[in-house]
Amino acid sequence: MNKELSNNIAVKIFTICLHDIVNSQGNDEYYDFLKCSIREYGEEFPKNLLRKCIKQGVLFHFGRISFEKHFGFETFERCFLYEKNDNYFDIESVVIYLSELSELVNHHKFNENCGYIKLLNRQTNHAWLLYEEDNENNIIIDIHDNWDKSKFIQFVSRRIKMYSDLFYKISDKHSDKFEQVSHLYANYIHNQLFNSRVFCEIISNLICDIGFKNVKDKTTGKFLFKRRRLASFDKKILKKMLLERERNKCAICDEKITLKTMSIDHILPLSQGGCNDLCNLQATCETCNNRKNNSILPTNDSIPDHARLLYKKNH
Repeated sequence: MNKELSNNIAVKIFTICLHDIVNSQGNDEYYDFLKCSIREYGEEFPKNLLRKCIKQGVLFHFGRISFEKHFGFETFERCFLYEKNDNYFDIESVVIYLSELSELVNHHKFNENCGYIKLLNRQTNHAWLLYEEDNENNIIIDIHDNWDKSKFIQFVSRRIKMYSDLFYKISDKHSDKFEQVSHLYANYIHNQLFNSRVFCEIISNLICDIGFKNVKDKTTGKFLFKRRRLASFDKKILKKMLLERERNKCAICDEKITLKTMSIDHILPLSQGGCNDLCNLQATCETCNNRKNNSILPTNDSIPDHARLLYKKNH
């Protein structure tokens, strides 16, 4: 199996992730995942998520959720919905979904000799031909204009059943490969989110808004993370990751720091509802860490401002 990412798919999944995180209203998959993890509902959620800095933390799982939103069952159903009363079938959404599913399984070489994948490729090409016959109007609408309603419904129903059977057969037959590939893209999303302290701060605030189980601050009324010693998969690796992101500079004052002189700081303090996940950590100098203490400071983005060079008079 090819483990190199498809840049086209990776960027689309990352775009979905950013849009949904920024616009989270408490009723989406990301919010539900955090709420269930924080409140410890069910055994399917990662143990110690948010309580320790684990390898597959919040950023990884946001990537996994984004992958499932792009290729999962709900997206499949949404693409193949049609309104019987309006005699409408959205062929454009079908074409896009089939094309990207085809690109995924072919790029990562699930099994070139699999009959279901060959059929997927043929059906994708067929859907494109239908769509390209009349790019301005929905081709299915043009076709059914001369049909009666019952024939149109039969036509669409047969096509939906064919696509549905194909989707489930590929999903079942290659479930292990889908799992491996989802981890590849989840790691990509993890890296993209982690690269920006601003993204990490947004996610940390989302966690804070949900609040932790059974620990309420009497003064602020916030549900707080239980105070525990910061534990991680490997503290040396954790420090290297943070130092590399901050480019060997303190995240607050920009003074040069090293592995020996740096401190691990919580962007959103534990006393203010922060957590111990990687998304809430940054590297600072000891002076800034002590000065910051339990306060919340404006977060500077860790992504370099390359565009500033365009506007410098003397460069």
